[in-house]
Amino acid sequence: MARPDLFTYLDYRLYLKDAFEALKSKDRKISFRSFAKEAGYTSPNFLQLVMAGTRNLSTANLPGTIRALGLKKQESEFFANMVGFEQAEGFEEKNFHYQKMLRSRRYAEAKPIEKGQYVYLEQWYNPVVREMLSHKDFSGDPAWIASQIQPALTVAQVEKSIDLLNRLGLIRKDDATGKWLQAEPVISTPAEVESLAVANYHRSVLRLASDSIETFSSGERDLRAVTVGIPKSAYPQIKRKMEELWREILALSQAGGKVEEVYQVNMQVFPLTTRAGKEPLGGKNV
Repeated sequence: MARPDLFTYLDYRLYLKDAFEALKSKDRKISFRSFAKEAGYTSPNFLQLVMAGTRNLSTANLPGTIRALGLKKQESEFFANMVGFEQAEGFEEKNFHYQKMLRSRRYAEAKPIEKGQYVYLEQWYNPVVREMLSHKDFSGDPAWIASQIQPALTVAQVEKSIDLLNRLGLIRKDDATGKWLQAEPVISTPAEVESLAVANYHRSVLRLASDSIETFSSGERDLRAVTVGIPKSAYPQIKRKMEELWREILALSQAGGKVEEVYQVNMQVFPLTTRAGKEPLGGKNV
């Protein structure tokens, strides 16, 4: 069994399983006990527990694990960040480790779609640029798009966004007119990357919503908020109502009229009280 390519993995536990099997296939003397001895673990079945997800690798365990796996410098750094990404307690920490993983050219080459979706949703303006490419007044000059968007973008940002959209297959050029057209490919990514990218996106557009209070007049924006007490049974109904409205808004945007303006539409509903039997995120109340 050939040694697995570390840079094709996002789950370090899965990599450990495959790497351990590869080591055993080359040397029948390899066992959980011998690996533990080489890695400096105090427990002979520690690797088995980590693979099963019942124990985590600590920073103290990392050097020995890397040594036992026979990883080189670049692989060692990537593996350490893969462990940090999987065991991170919050999105900021996950972002920190995933961005470090993205710096590896070998990972980017192995997982171009994962990197693409992460970068696409990391910047709030990528979906805006995609919509502006369909604007009735767009002649093909990225500088025009940069001049129309608020908050202001540079021409370089717009050009980089167009390049990304093209590489991801989210836009394509019409051979007859030379204009960009929207495309709708199916892009599938692991849940870890998708959830991280979506969380980054929602954070950025919520900041835009906050800034719009001062940037635009009340006639140009519509912000609403209400705090309500409800029985548990009402939440699914509220969610269904929001989904119905969401589909109606999308239908209006796809009705065939020419794009003249681009709006951000946000809809949120979230709890302000602790659900029965569950601790709030971040630990217990003090």
